[in-house]
Amino acid sequence: MTQILFRTLLTLTFLAISLTAWGETTVFQVAPDLALELTLPGSHWVAKAQPPEFLVEERVEHAAHEIEHQGNQVPSAEQLLAMVRRQLSGNEIYVYNPDTRAHLEIDFSPLNKGESPPGEKSLASSARYAGQSLESEEGVSDLRFRTEKADFPWAKTAYRLEADYLFHGEKRRFLGIIGFIRDNWVFLYYTDPLARGDDFQEMEAILSGLNLR
Repeated sequence: MTQILFRTLLTLTFLAISLTAWGETTVFQVAPDLALELTLPGSHWVAKAQPPEFLVEERVEHAAHEIEHQGNQVPSAEQLLAMVRRQLSGNEIYVYNPDTRAHLEIDFSPLNKGESPPGEKSLASSARYAGQSLESEEGVSDLRFRTEKADFPWAKTAYRLEADYLFHGEKRRFLGIIGFIRDNWVFLYYTDPLARGDDFQEMEAILSGLNLR
């Protein structure tokens, strides 16, 4: 009887821990009057304001290849690192799986003074341009992408970009959401190395559950 009770308590404890992990909600202040609330689908996902080191290292290597590919002199390792960290500091939030290196970059860019809010055409064009820009990235080949209008409660209009490609010969998938809210462009860029089958579906759930207030 004692053994059965112990097993029952152990099972209930495990379920409680699992439910807590799947329901972890984090709030980030992304603009003076705008907060983003997101729920992570498990403890294997992390949400922070700072980029993960694996992404910094990958971008440093990529930047060196890109500069060399253009025929320019590659800066020192310290200069490359400073440049990459400066670029990555433009994003407000990073959501990532440290084991698989799947990662979401979240960027809120306020309108410039006197700039008009984008219409649906501008958002659609931005999504297409983002897809076309992938093709020019060093190491990218066999790119296929499509864009379509997306439905999110926080945005009057948003567009979705989904792309499959090879990065230095390895399969990758990209998902981008471009929208606009309260005088801010919103860019949600997710890169999936396809190391774990559930990552993409879980990221879809994260994006669907975003709440801006």
